[in-house]
Amino acid sequence: MELMQDYIDKNPVEIAPETPVNESRTFNLPHYVVKKQKNQNAKYRIVFGGSSHTPGHPTLNEILEQGPNLLPEILATLLPFRLHK
Repeated sequence: MELMQDYIDKNPVEIAPETPVNESRTFNLPHYVVKKQKNQNAKYRIVFGGSSHTPGHPTLNEILEQGPNLLPEILATLLPFRLHK
């Protein structure tokens, strides 16, 4: 599919080898295509499932380091612009 080839060409994804080089460092992120129909035009996008897991193994979302909640800081930064201050 052209959409997936674009991801491969731009390097955010790569084709995994059939036999992993080092299984302890290998993580296959499931993905699927979502179609959004608007009028006569259809847009496709690839969705990656970071919450998917193999039984007995953590999900990608579980092993990623969680950062601080930046929502209050974003609000404090953007609100003055909206209020023209």
